[in-house]
Amino acid sequence: MISLKHQFLFIHVPKTGGNSIQNILKDYSEDDIVIMGEHQDGVERFEVRNANYQITKHATLAEYREVLDRATFEKLFKFATLRNPWDMMISFYFSPHRKVSAWDRDDFLSLLAETPTLRHYVHCPKVGEKLLGKMGLGAKGSLTQDIDFLIRFESIDEDFGKVCDRLEIPRVVLPKRNASSRAHYSSYYDEELVAKVADRFAEEIEWGGYQFERA
Repeated sequence: MISLKHQFLFIHVPKTGGNSIQNILKDYSEDDIVIMGEHQDGVERFEVRNANYQITKHATLAEYREVLDRATFEKLFKFATLRNPWDMMISFYFSPHRKVSAWDRDDFLSLLAETPTLRHYVHCPKVGEKLLGKMGLGAKGSLTQDIDFLIRFESIDEDFGKVCDRLEIPRVVLPKRNASSRAHYSSYYDEELVAKVADRFAEEIEWGGYQFERA
């Protein structure tokens, strides 16, 4: 979600509280919220449209850079959201749009394998980085090197308040949107699944200091 007037760019990472944030930011953005009609599910399912840019609700930072001129892109305050990956993956698994009510370990493994990491959403690799990456060489750079702020899902109201202060818009209590119905995330994991999530989302876990916690 983008606002040229208020000079912000919000990267909506799925299942990290982004619907609640976009529900507030829509009043300050040039984007349009489009309810998904027959595909509606959960509390609120919507798409984001902008007449000037071909972007989607979950557009990545790199995709925004492709459609914005450099000067505009550079001056925007860029932020995204982060969530404990073990919790996020269970929330994703039971997300209303998947229409899944029963736990299936193999289905979870398939979902885990295709779920992008946070770096996919918030990193803008330079030309040299892309080339080195294809060759399997070079450092990737820090996880947050291309954005200004990460909101933690676990402290979303406090962190979003800081964003509001930065953007000089009123602080509000975020509404709850698209919460999945499930038990505590830890009840779905065995030791192998804990390790597989830890391996896939190692950067997020290290950056956020996350741990797998039993209920």
